[in-house]
Amino acid sequence: MTDEPSHTITEFCAVEKLSRSQLYKLWRQGKGPRFYKIGNRPRISPEARLEWRKSLEAEASAAAPETEAA
Repeated sequence: MTDEPSHTITEFCAVEKLSRSQLYKLWRQGKGPRFYKIGNRPRISPEARLEWRKSLEAEASAAAPETEAA
């Protein structure tokens, strides 16, 4: 657990340089970060953000063609 505060959707999108519509699209596809709600406001924890980024990196490396060793 980190001391970094959780992010609102607006803050998360600003940090990740992602539009709100792109984030909602990712959630519809089941590829967005986990979130929790305080009242009716979704929040994204630092841990969820890190897990999400790692999953994107893993997905990208799995999709990338293997390079041949010289």
